[in-house]
Amino acid sequence: FEAMSLSVFQVAHQTRRAKKLFSGDFNGLLNFLSQAQVQDYREINVLLPANEVLLTQVAVPSSSRHRIMQALPFLLDESLITLIDTQYFALGHRHAGQCQVAVVSDAIIKTLYEQFKVLSLPVSSITSELFELPFHQGRWSVCFLRDKMLIRTGAQSGLAIQVQNIEFTVRLLLNHALPDKVPESAPETDEVQASQSGAEAASVSTGIPESITLYAQENKAHIKTLQRIADDYLIATQVVNSSLLKLALADNTQNTSGQDKQVINLLQGHYHAANLKPVKIPYRRSLAAIFTLWLVTQLAFMGYQWQHHSNELSQLDAQLEALYFKTFPDSKRIIDVRAQTQSQLNQLKKQSASSHSFLGLLGLVGEAIRRDQTITIRHLRYNDGVLQLDMSAKDFVFNRLKSVLQKKHQLIVEEQSSSRVEGEIRSVVNFRTHTL
Repeated sequence: FEAMSLSVFQVAHQTRRAKKLFSGDFNGLLNFLSQAQVQDYREINVLLPANEVLLTQVAVPSSSRHRIMQALPFLLDESLITLIDTQYFALGHRHAGQCQVAVVSDAIIKTLYEQFKVLSLPVSSITSELFELPFHQGRWSVCFLRDKMLIRTGAQSGLAIQVQNIEFTVRLLLNHALPDKVPESAPETDEVQASQSGAEAASVSTGIPESITLYAQENKAHIKTLQRIADDYLIATQVVNSSLLKLALADNTQNTSGQDKQVINLLQGHYHAANLKPVKIPYRRSLAAIFTLWLVTQLAFMGYQWQHHSNELSQLDAQLEALYFKTFPDSKRIIDVRAQTQSQLNQLKKQSASSHSFLGLLGLVGEAIRRDQTITIRHLRYNDGVLQLDMSAKDFVFNRLKSVLQKKHQLIVEEQSSSRVEGEIRSVVNFRTHTL
């Protein structure tokens, strides 16, 4: 691919003449385009060599483009000599169960796609140079380019042949176009008869032409050969002093017959045309667009999370309500346990501010007991300002505990009972303040 000989022209518009910009190989073209002002090119049309693009026709089982693209490898598998997996397909016109198809090497299209995308060039079409020849209904257009002869036989059909095969190939095409009217002067060689099945598979002809137009400036020997073959088939010929290059460079949005150009754009294959038109956005605008997109995404995600959690809470409340009524079937309404617990906690906090409260009394007594490592609290009771502890210790600690609490906190300590059980002293002691 990189070794292809390429040329770049700026197409003529109105009175301005076409301008040649580059000539060389593909790597040289990439270097040229990287140095040029890429933003000055509003539209790029790529013409592939006609011998690289096979134009054929197949009978399709459906009118759906997607289904046709899926079926093409099976429809063309037997008629292509190359591996079907290495080929790229683009669809043309579809009518009456027949579809025009362009086949080209997948490597060529993929390389074009990747390179033009890197260069950010707005490629609008990739097609065969064959379609630069004008199309006339019932007429073939012929021109000579390099060592090949290009023949456009229909709106989306044609082929490129080597100039040394003109005699054989053109007669084969005409024999296939109208096999019942082969003139006596046309030689029916074994080679022609053996190759008719291959021409039938190619389906490049749409019927015998009324005339053939030859666009040529030189190649007089080839022109005479074509005129002689056309005379054998009673076909009129016309020679126009022009070339494919002039036809391609002219401001030729319409052909000489007044009909719009009908071509197969290879971007109609599995590479979408929009992918070859990257949009250039200035830095600040792109940054603002990215930030806006991020913000919208975050808001949408947060909204989704809020909705999701709200649904979960609603489901949990419903489950709790069902569980409450199942546990307390006689209840008329649901008691707000959280509110009741909060109320009780607030009440305990108020009581804890007073020295007469349970928490205050327990704090004073507990501090003294914590310092004495030999005391174990077995049971605790609180009633009407009196804290009663059932304690056990290795020795008799009542007097020591009473002395500490009376001296430090002015508490009244009263011993209810004491007894020795299994080597330990168990005592029941009451603690209260002087205010009671």
